[in-house]
Amino acid sequence: MATTGILIVDDHAVVRDGLCQLIESDPELGVAGQVSNGEDAIRFLNATPPDLLLVDLHMAGLDGTMVIKAASRMCPDLRILALTAYTSSSYVRSALQAGAHGYVVKSESGEKILHAIHCVMKGLSYLSPDVTEEVVNGYVLGPQHFNDGPYASLTTREREIVECITIGNVRNKTLADRLFLSARTIERHKTNIFRKLGVSNTQELLDKYAERTVGKR
Repeated sequence: MATTGILIVDDHAVVRDGLCQLIESDPELGVAGQVSNGEDAIRFLNATPPDLLLVDLHMAGLDGTMVIKAASRMCPDLRILALTAYTSSSYVRSALQAGAHGYVVKSESGEKILHAIHCVMKGLSYLSPDVTEEVVNGYVLGPQHFNDGPYASLTTREREIVECITIGNVRNKTLADRLFLSARTIERHKTNIFRKLGVSNTQELLDKYAERTVGKR
């Protein structure tokens, strides 16, 4: 039986090493390669597409969501599993909308991570139990976050920036790279967002968004 080749993308060497050992312990799986950033992941996919992409979401530079989007376009048959520490519905929704077939939390046992890999490789979807409720709430709420109050005054681009900020992309350069805009344009949009929402900085924006999310559940 041919083994499933897996590309591991994570910026922590100890995590990659642990995943390598875990994957190699399963006779049906094998490590096709491991890289520490999104840019190297894209280069690897261009040269030697694996069977499955196992990718962290939060990385400097090209983050996991952007890698998932690019990989989905480059390799339509590639199976993709997001592996991350985050359980927020915004992260889950972002990964799934980008093209991930599953979402597994790093706190899961090795057995469950292997189960997630096998599920995704069989053409199924997998969501960690820890995020299931968050996903349901996130999809139920969805864009309703922006339907009333000061959020209703945000433009489509401003709403996109708010969503990016709430899943951890808070640096102007990261937002600029993700949205293909200049850092100056991002700064201008953020100034307008802060004014419309009555906040002074990114942390106040995150606090306000979190309060609104909890209040709608």
